[in-house]
Amino acid sequence: MTPLGLNFGKLAGMCGGGVQYHGYCGVSLMTVRSKKFIQGDGGWNRIAWMSQEMKLKLADVMPESIYALMPTEEDTVDLNELETILSQRKHPIVEQFWKDGKAVPLEIPGPGEMWPEDKERFGE
Repeated sequence: MTPLGLNFGKLAGMCGGGVQYHGYCGVSLMTVRSKKFIQGDGGWNRIAWMSQEMKLKLADVMPESIYALMPTEEDTVDLNELETILSQRKHPIVEQFWKDGKAVPLEIPGPGEMWPEDKERFGE
């Protein structure tokens, strides 16, 4: 189970099979190992939770500072607890991406819909 309330099987189904969902992206371990991995979105500072198995597999490429702060299912799978853990550990996501110490949910469009900024830029 994950903090999103989805198990890994459901997540895999949302990231594969040719169907794309905004906010979900399946990646290989090789992609995550790239020095440019989600660099435009904040890199490792943007990752707030991962499975313990993934954390161990990526220990050699994760910054030590992030590795020590990264929660896993061994810490929690509850979204409210995750927010508390990230704040207590002073994970970079709290200072860099949250507002007033609270996570700000993304408004994700449905399949086939445009992101709000794209609507403004390109029209509907």
